[in-house]
Amino acid sequence: MTYPACPRKAMEPPVMPHFRVIATLVVTACCLRADQGTDFFEAKIRPVLLEHCHACHSADAAKAGKLKGGLRLDTRDGLRKGGDSGTALVPGDPSKGTLLASLRHEGDVRMPPKGKLPETIANDFSKWIAM
Repeated sequence: MTYPACPRKAMEPPVMPHFRVIATLVVTACCLRADQGTDFFEAKIRPVLLEHCHACHSADAAKAGKLKGGLRLDTRDGLRKGGDSGTALVPGDPSKGTLLASLRHEGDVRMPPKGKLPETIANDFSKWIAM
């Protein structure tokens, strides 16, 4: 039977495999979070945007000359850029931007103009913006 020259070092686990495991877990967690955010958007946010916002805040509205407030809500860039009233949203911070305040009918801009949506919808938008 042969013994390693330095038994202590032979028994210690190498550092690199642990780093790979941790890196894999971090990447997986980020992907799962992104998937959850996408799933949440598709289930809770997109249907509201299509039903209540698309007619006035989309490429179709712009083509028809009916875009309101210079705001496009049908693209990521449009959501982040905002419109004539300012930035629509700041990812990660629901307290910034005009979108959530407009949905809650707080301030001068109140959307949709025909009536306030249920608070549960505003809460969904808040949760989504925070993701």
